[in-house]
Amino acid sequence: MAIPHAYGRLQFGEDLELFFRTLIGTGANPNVAAAVVIGIEPGWTNRVVDGIANTGKPVAGFAIAKKR
Repeated sequence: MAIPHAYGRLQFGEDLELFFRTLIGTGANPNVAAAVVIGIEPGWTNRVVDGIANTGKPVAGFAIAKKR
């Protein structure tokens, strides 16, 4: 199941934190066996991957942009 994020980098503060909690929580759901996270930048992608990985679930992440 794909969960697209339509707002890009225009989120800040509590709105951004809610975004991370929602994606990590979805990946951590007991009905999810594993997750693949595809993001634009490594920092945000890794934050979601690390949050899901902390639950012990298999997860892989791929960032489209390279770290400068």
